[in-house]
Amino acid sequence: ETADISDGEPFDAEPSTSTISEDPDFFKLESENPLVEKKNSSLTIKTNVSGASVYLNGNYRGTTPLTIKNLTEGKYRLRIQKTHYETRELSIQVRRGQERIYYIDLVRIIGKLSFIVTPSDATVSCDGFTVNENPMTLDEGVHSISVKKFGYNTWTSSVMVYRNML
Repeated sequence: ETADISDGEPFDAEPSTSTISEDPDFFKLESENPLVEKKNSSLTIKTNVSGASVYLNGNYRGTTPLTIKNLTEGKYRLRIQKTHYETRELSIQVRRGQERIYYIDLVRIIGKLSFIVTPSDATVSCDGFTVNENPMTLDEGVHSISVKKFGYNTWTSSVMVYRNML
């Protein structure tokens, strides 16, 4: 996906939040190449999972992989977010006449759910799928659990899984 953005503006003020990092370990500058047209710059954002939302200085620009063209030289706030993944926010530098390509690693937000079922040979389902592991790893959020066994009442409940829960 390519977004042509006419003269994107850098931000001058320092970020007000400490979550914006100058050199976080979850991203790397994959390459920097001079452009034939030296007037403006371009920025390409790649992630380990496609379809992450890209925001530049708080404005939505599209989903990864994404190239943003016609940027003015300067410092920008870049935010990458996707459901069930940690949001990444960092400060980047755009140089005049350069194409910068960033690779950003998004980390899945998960928790584990462990259970003891009586009778032990009952069938456990989570979100409609039979469970074959205990504990099981799930995305953060609400999940539907059911336990079935011939001759017994079916038990069903919703469970909230939190980040790093066990």
